[in-house]
Amino acid sequence: MIWRIVLAILIGYLLGNLNGAIMISTHVFRDDVRRHGSGNAGMTNFLRTFGGRWLLPVILIDVGKTCLACLAGWLLLHGSGYGPEGKMLAGLACMVGHALPVFYGFHGGKGVLAAGALGLCMHWWTTLIALAVFFLILGATHYMSLASMVGVTLWCVMAICVFWGRWFVVAALAAVAVMVIYLHRGNIQRLIHGTERKTYLHKPAN
Repeated sequence: MIWRIVLAILIGYLLGNLNGAIMISTHVFRDDVRRHGSGNAGMTNFLRTFGGRWLLPVILIDVGKTCLACLAGWLLLHGSGYGPEGKMLAGLACMVGHALPVFYGFHGGKGVLAAGALGLCMHWWTTLIALAVFFLILGATHYMSLASMVGVTLWCVMAICVFWGRWFVVAALAAVAVMVIYLHRGNIQRLIHGTERKTYLHKPAN
């Protein structure tokens, strides 16, 4: 059992190192998204820097790696009756790998796409509700950071209610919310001071 848990964590973390924004910016644009804008290796900074033309591959990589991690975790642990725990464990490890990738100097993204994919793997309808709220806030304010934090936190709260009694899953969901908010601590300060940059999905890169 222990080796299955360790393997789920390792697979999830290593898959998390497959950062879509870094990979596409490096191999397509011969550049590193972390050299621009906020310095973050995530979807928002990629969009602002390179525009939306190559955004879909970035999304597919970050969503796909999380789904693969969750599948691996489920396959490793579902036979012991811990399928949801396996998915959650590997998905959380994937988020950590995305934020702190060993292959990219521990300088990655904030894990919002990975959190969304984890949500779909864990409980789809609560995730769809959270996504709807995310897009409502983004459309009303154009603050990607605010929409991301509210959307992820809302999903975690709803999912905690769904998985109440499976205490590892509940604790891991709380960790996801704390992790995303912590990684956005700089954005929170800018939101408070009114200096946060807005994101317009329809605008091309400068």
